[in-house]
Amino acid sequence: MLTHRSNFSSAISAGSAFIVVAAVALLAAAPPAKIIAGTGTLFVGGWPNKIFVIDEATEKITGTIDIATGDPTRMVLSRDKKRFYVVNSLSEQVEIIDIASRKSIDHFSLSEGRKKVFIRSMIPDPLHRFLVMLTKTAEKKIDRFEQDKTTKFAVVDLAQKKIVRTADVPKDEEPPGFGFGGGMRLSPDGKYLYVFRNNVLIFDTTDFKLVEKIELSKPQFPGIANVGIGMPLDSIQEPGMLISVFNSTDPVVRRNVFGIARFDLTRRTFEFTPVGPSTTGMMGLHVTPDH
Repeated sequence: MLTHRSNFSSAISAGSAFIVVAAVALLAAAPPAKIIAGTGTLFVGGWPNKIFVIDEATEKITGTIDIATGDPTRMVLSRDKKRFYVVNSLSEQVEIIDIASRKSIDHFSLSEGRKKVFIRSMIPDPLHRFLVMLTKTAEKKIDRFEQDKTTKFAVVDLAQKKIVRTADVPKDEEPPGFGFGGGMRLSPDGKYLYVFRNNVLIFDTTDFKLVEKIELSKPQFPGIANVGIGMPLDSIQEPGMLISVFNSTDPVVRRNVFGIARFDLTRRTFEFTPVGPSTTGMMGLHVTPDH
């Protein structure tokens, strides 16, 4: 039996060698794929207190933008792509960056004295009049910080640099962890706030009452389950649309997949285009402007 198995292994090895040689010959005949760099500009928040401007084609740092409020932890691009709204690493201060001049044009904090206001998520008004935020407050006592138990929606007037209106987030929709991340969008007319999670929550911006919930794993979206809408793909946004990465689970064999989600902020309709298997911890995915 041992001799028979040895001969059989030799035959397989010989066959394998032929296959490998043939494969190598095919690879040698094919011209190598030429990788062409993009022609865009990357803005990357970094330490200490700077946004680095990187040329995509050369992968070189071509400039920096100084940040007055500290390390730029979160950067939100305005809809007209003229400004960055930056939140610092302490989640207390907002800084406004003009992209054309590459300069800071304003900054402010919502905290006052012993009362700290922490910014958990943020989305700017398309006309740069206000910011809609998700906030959590804490007050410094003699021996401790006393944290507010409720997360609040807050409207910040950019001219006054202060909160002009607040409303509690519905208890059943309290965000896990640290806010809704990048999953907030305003409708083109500013009347509705969309929060993208496993479901889509739609709030009226006058009183922040929940007016509709779209459950993504219901029958109107067959073939997907446990859908999660991730960070928006800023380079290919379109007016009135949210284009972002989504992750879901195949309900038949339970495979994790990711793809591109397109949500019409006016008609409230979805399109899902699967791309491939999803890996754990995938983040920072972007698309070149030519798609």
